[in-house]
Amino acid sequence: FKHAAEVYNWVLSLPILSKSKRAETHALRAQTFRQLAESKKRVTHTSELRGDASNVEDDPLHGLAAEWAIAEAEEALKHDEGCFLAAWEGAIAAKHIGWWKKGRFLAKQAMQSLPLDAAHRSKRETAST
Repeated sequence: FKHAAEVYNWVLSLPILSKSKRAETHALRAQTFRQLAESKKRVTHTSELRGDASNVEDDPLHGLAAEWAIAEAEEALKHDEGCFLAAWEGAIAAKHIGWWKKGRFLAKQAMQSLPLDAAHRSKRETAST
């Protein structure tokens, strides 16, 4: 994980990296954090091993991963406002943790970032829901 973080920081420090590639890198990182947030785990305490099943709770880190996904999506949109992947991943992550207003805003931005041609119609319709 540490090595991956170092490579990520190195890539973003390259001065020749275009704004769209920089935005795409942030968007892919947002996608990774969103996927991590959706792989919600159940945390069990040692008392469950003795038969007390009422001591099971959700892993609190899934909400943090969703927040990181939103932050990465917003960072990507600073570099390229038309980055569909960033806006879409941010909208899904916001919905995942119940940030409805931010989710709607990012979904609208995703919808508006797509061209108006027929090839992108299904993506626009999905983003508008």
